[in-house]
Amino acid sequence: MIFSEVLEDTTSKIDGCFGLLVMGMDGIPIDKHIPPTPSGSTAPNFDLLATECTTLLRSTRLAAESVGAGALRELIFMADEIVVLSVAITEDYLVFGAIRSGTNYGKARFLMKRAALALEKEFL
Repeated sequence: MIFSEVLEDTTSKIDGCFGLLVMGMDGIPIDKHIPPTPSGSTAPNFDLLATECTTLLRSTRLAAESVGAGALRELIFMADEIVVLSVAITEDYLVFGAIRSGTNYGKARFLMKRAALALEKEFL
């Protein structure tokens, strides 16, 4: 399946990546790839993180639409230990990922946008 191939390829190119998944705005995951965590490191509970962020994504999407900013294309937030990124594939689906804080999130963002473009044709 193209989802797993794109996610695995993208994850392998992002240093410090905890995982990527394709999910709907309803929070239901379609496919995911979680690379092995290096020994001595701890990774966040990726599934729980994605579920909890769904509410944030939906409320940000509604806020953007209500002020006339248009469709939500990307959302990034940073915490002490992780950076969470989401990139829209379509209005209803997105690529969601988390990387270790201090990692090059610009590169991660670029690669996730490229993944979203590759996956877009699967939804049209």
